[in-house]
Amino acid sequence: MSLDLLCIADEQGYFRRVNPAFMQLLGWTEKELLSQPFFNLIHPEDLDVTIEAVDQINSGERASLFKNRYLCKNGSWRWLEWKLCHNLMV
Repeated sequence: MSLDLLCIADEQGYFRRVNPAFMQLLGWTEKELLSQPFFNLIHPEDLDVTIEAVDQINSGERASLFKNRYLCKNGSWRWLEWKLCHNLMV
């Protein structure tokens, strides 16, 4: 089964919005997710690929596809497949 996870993050690396499926999968509350940089939840071995994807979006590319592992509240890791999209709203 595939859940439709959705989150919105800012250029400072903080989530601004997360949907219920995102919270349910990882086990964190909305407050917990919004109160820390999302990089804190990424597996150390996946930081480089994540930073590269974020840099591509911040440099003006429209979308970037990649996978990384996120820390769940119970201490386990979950693989997530991402499609990062640049905010098209001005």
